[in-house]
Amino acid sequence: GRVNGPRGPGGVQPQGRLLLPPIYLPCHSSKKPLHTSDNHPALPTKNPEYPQKDATCYVERLIVDPPYRRRGIGTALLREIEAAHPAARRFELFTGHRSVNNLRLYERLGYRPFRQEVVNDRLTMVFLEKPIRG
Repeated sequence: GRVNGPRGPGGVQPQGRLLLPPIYLPCHSSKKPLHTSDNHPALPTKNPEYPQKDATCYVERLIVDPPYRRRGIGTALLREIEAAHPAARRFELFTGHRSVNNLRLYERLGYRPFRQEVVNDRLTMVFLEKPIRG
């Protein structure tokens, strides 16, 4: 068939599908990666094994390629991650203090800042959490 996107590690994406570059998101609690591409459509397991003392899902490097931003992809990915980890009692992520759009998105989805780490005079990392009641 025809292809309307670039070739790369994720292969080709058929016409009519939303083009997303492959995205890899480790979730420490399950040790299973999340990939978005035609070759890796599966989300992490629905039954991850969480340590009893810490049922936290750590979301790292949630990145949407700039041409695809402001289309709801980041929101959809984060919601899918949360849905794929029903045993998690808490989600944690971080971003730079100057990433205003990221901070706005995370807060809109229920994440709240709980800690900051100064990296250097130009960068402070903001850590956010979302506790899950249950």
